[in-house]
Amino acid sequence: ITLDGIIMAKGETCDIQSKYFKFIKNQMNINNFKNNIKGWCTWYYYYNKITPQIIYENMEVIKEKKLEINLIQIDDGYQKYVGDWLDLSPNFNNKMEEIAYKIKENGFIPGIWIAPFIAEKESSIFKEFPDYILKTENGKPLVAGYNPFWKSKFYYGIDITNPRCEEYIRKVIRTIVHKWGFTYLKLDFLFGGCLRGGNHNNYKLSRSEVLKYGIDIIRQEAGENVILAGCGMPLSSGIGKVNIMRVGPDTAPYWKKIIGTFLQTGAMISCRNSIRNFMVRSFMNKNLWINDPDCLMIREKNTKLTKEERKIQINAIIISGGLLFYSDNLKELSDNIFEEMKIIDMYSNLCFKGEAIPVDIMEREMPEIYYNTAGFIAIFNFRYITVTKKIFLFNYEILKY
Repeated sequence: ITLDGIIMAKGETCDIQSKYFKFIKNQMNINNFKNNIKGWCTWYYYYNKITPQIIYENMEVIKEKKLEINLIQIDDGYQKYVGDWLDLSPNFNNKMEEIAYKIKENGFIPGIWIAPFIAEKESSIFKEFPDYILKTENGKPLVAGYNPFWKSKFYYGIDITNPRCEEYIRKVIRTIVHKWGFTYLKLDFLFGGCLRGGNHNNYKLSRSEVLKYGIDIIRQEAGENVILAGCGMPLSSGIGKVNIMRVGPDTAPYWKKIIGTFLQTGAMISCRNSIRNFMVRSFMNKNLWINDPDCLMIREKNTKLTKEERKIQINAIIISGGLLFYSDNLKELSDNIFEEMKIIDMYSNLCFKGEAIPVDIMEREMPEIYYNTAGFIAIFNFRYITVTKKIFLFNYEILKY
């Protein structure tokens, strides 16, 4: 087994991290997009209660308001069960080609969500093809997790290295890309293909190699021009494999849950934890891939985020210089919010050209000084008391702007 290499370096934390990820980029000859992707996603407003009509209505608003959005992504809800990707819900049955065509015809990239390496308990894949499911050493199906949004609640990892399972994955990707016409694939719950304790058919591969093998299968069937976005993926396995990477947990229309504080974890779903993770992983952006900081919820209604928390999310995503996706019911937004989106788009374009640096990354859990070399600096207060901060701007080359 060939292990990853080790680099010995000395210097300032931010400088070392920046050089480290640039080194990997050059070693692996990674080429990233020259322009940012800006999209609209169904998830954080409609969740899995979606219809083609919802997609079309929001697309019309994007066109009418001339929003700077170039991608429409259908998220969870078009399939009957997770795992049965070609068995569609009544609202989407025999309509996927039409939807992708209409999205493309209106000038947008058609995108779709899929969790290719898991299956829920009620799916046909789980019930009819037990050999596809990862097993423990005792022969029991290996639980990958619990999701309250899904009918079965529990879901299981699948064995990518099982030849017949591989054949099924290939068929699904061929259908989605070459028959339906989607050219942006958000690949979610990817950890399900490399679960600890799973007995893979090909026992010679490490868990990381299994996952890389699975992404290679998808790339072969999708083609080089299709955009692959990794999500729920052990990060190192995605280097050189995906174009975009979610670098933190899901965001949410609330700041955080109290249970996360008691459990002392920053990995639970929440706006706060999402921001924390994409800030500290800023140095990966435009080196290993384009960072996905998750969707921005621009709405002021149907959210538990306060006015200040909403503004924090907006500013942090702008400064990050990563992907910019909105996830709202665009029909409900006010004219003031649409004007705000134009400002967000403008600054996002500028920050995409620079590099984001969490200046005080090793000083506290949540960096509070977030600098972008395009000439912008954000100063946050994540505490519940008023604080006084001294910032020495000459350290950040900001004065020349």
